[in-house]
Amino acid sequence: IKHNKIKISISFKIILIFIFSFSLSMMILLFKDFIEYKQNKEIQNKNFIIQEEISKLKQDKQKLLTNIQDLNFTLSNKISSTQQQFHILSTITKEINLDKNKAIILNQIISWLNSNELKITNLEFEQTKIILSFTDENHFKRALENLNSTFKFLDKNEETLNIILEVIHE
Repeated sequence: IKHNKIKISISFKIILIFIFSFSLSMMILLFKDFIEYKQNKEIQNKNFIIQEEISKLKQDKQKLLTNIQDLNFTLSNKISSTQQQFHILSTITKEINLDKNKAIILNQIISWLNSNELKITNLEFEQTKIILSFTDENHFKRALENLNSTFKFLDKNEETLNIILEVIHE
């Protein structure tokens, strides 16, 4: 049996080694680039998600700022309203303290109106006179029939349903 040895020239061997080395280098570089590509792709996806979260946080921040402004506006309105109510209350308190007789007269009028189930639309004080405006003619007539002994009848107006009374001082 004869074996034929294939004689490969040195230049051919060098070319084969070069091709093999080059291919191996290319594979290593491609593999390395592929790994970097995958990492960059993951980083890009994470960056996109983070950008979306930042955008959502900015929107939430804007909504919160708007809500804070609304709440501040509401608070300032409530404070202003409370100050106005306090001013009105202090004015009423001063008036009641200045003229306790009016408070007593007002209490007597309200008691008389409640005991006779009378409804009025307006009540005015003019120095010693009290002007009552009634809701309807029925209440007007009942008021005339059931006058309180504390009050002196001065005048009536059937068109406007008004009665003018004066307090009797004891």
